[in-house]
Amino acid sequence: MGIRQTQITLVKREDANFLIIRSSVLAHLFNKILDVSIGKKNELNIPDFILSDMNLSIAAVRGAFDAEGSVTFTGSRRISITSNSKRWLFQIKQILERLRIDSRITEDKSKRKIPIYRLLIFRKSNLKRFLKIISPLHPKRRDKLNEILSNYTKNSQREFHKRILLSIKKGNVRKREIAKNINQRLPITGSNINWLRKKEFIEPYEKVYSNVGSHYKYKITEKGENYLEKSLSFFD
Repeated sequence: MGIRQTQITLVKREDANFLIIRSSVLAHLFNKILDVSIGKKNELNIPDFILSDMNLSIAAVRGAFDAEGSVTFTGSRRISITSNSKRWLFQIKQILERLRIDSRITEDKSKRKIPIYRLLIFRKSNLKRFLKIISPLHPKRRDKLNEILSNYTKNSQREFHKRILLSIKKGNVRKREIAKNINQRLPITGSNINWLRKKEFIEPYEKVYSNVGSHYKYKITEKGENYLEKSLSFFD
């Protein structure tokens, strides 16, 4: 295509690789001929030729998730894609509807001049179809999504929190001890511990240093005791 090596840069990071091509010809091709938006994120648009082809539509969702997506498995289990462009997210939503994947869009105006929009996907059936059909490439997000699905049972998060709190009450006060006690992987246990800490259901009371690093010891707060009591009555 006549592009010189000096116009191409490959930037490698742990989470993704970026191919940067400096070419006014390519910019004109994408922007004017293929109608692919460039510039401000709040002006993003998916061209008709992509929307009319299912393979390209799936690739567009995959690219959106790999670039702007996140996976949450504490409090609620969901996929989210965030953008300033409401139109772009609605186009993503339309593609998902054709794939029978339910989603909804929320608007966040808090302390912002320009609102942030989030496309959210809940429920195991939707998450499972998303993983199977969209097949994300981002390794960390793909692994988190697999983690959700492998641990997804009804009321699992509240049950998970209950098990962590009970483990702490039994004397397992370090993250690694808690994970071993409840027979769960350390990363997902740590994420739920962080959620419990953020909600002030537990708090660190001592930081221990060793030759391999440092760790906290946790205890349950009064607020956490109330949450545990409600969780016990909920499941009993």
